[in-house]
Amino acid sequence: MKYGEEVVNHVREGDKCYKNRLWQSALAAYIHAFEWASIAYLEEEAGLDIIERERDGVYYNFAGGRHSLLDELTSHVEIDQKTLSKIQSMNRAERRWMAHHKSGNTLQKEVDALRARLNQFLKTLFDH
Repeated sequence: MKYGEEVVNHVREGDKCYKNRLWQSALAAYIHAFEWASIAYLEEEAGLDIIERERDGVYYNFAGGRHSLLDELTSHVEIDQKTLSKIQSMNRAERRWMAHHKSGNTLQKEVDALRARLNQFLKTLFDH
């Protein structure tokens, strides 16, 4: 799988941060794992190389906008509504919060919920 190593690296980084109770860093790594899992799936299963398309000038947003990675993904695989909702919520809240370096603590329960949803997402995409 062309981009599978990126997925694994981000999950491992998230797990390492999780074990060290670095909740915000774990959250960031798991969010990147969602994105790379989507990219890897689309390349492997749909023959759509998002990275190459971006090199050609077609830029993707993760879960919204003109070129939505999530829209591409859901046109090729059925993802349960709770996972879709969590991804969309994550895109609106946690990513913007992280990008703008807002203060406040990330709670373990927030990371636990995202981590569990990531596991379900990976099973949906790759357990077949």
